[in-house]
Amino acid sequence: MKNIARIVMVIALAFSSCTSDVEVSRPEWLNEKVDELIVSEEMCDNTSVSVYEYNDTLYYNIYSDIWSCMFCYLYDADGTNVNWEAETFENFIQDKKLIDEFPACN
Repeated sequence: MKNIARIVMVIALAFSSCTSDVEVSRPEWLNEKVDELIVSEEMCDNTSVSVYEYNDTLYYNIYSDIWSCMFCYLYDADGTNVNWEAETFENFIQDKKLIDEFPACN
């Protein structure tokens, strides 16, 4: 029984230590988008950027707790607002992988 517990712990540790090979940087255009969307300093505490990988491409989602739309401010790696057909968006929602998340304001 002790051996099984050790094996389970080793496997759990191995999976929990896996990290993404994708290196995420904060693109310059992202600061400009955040500046456009954040209308007051109070919003900084409630606004974050999530970086997702989907189909080997990075996507940046700016979201504030006070907004009612979760992926309205979803941008590709070049800073272009993503405007997908419904099926592609559903695939993104289902298959996306969260790479990083950080506060929107510096």
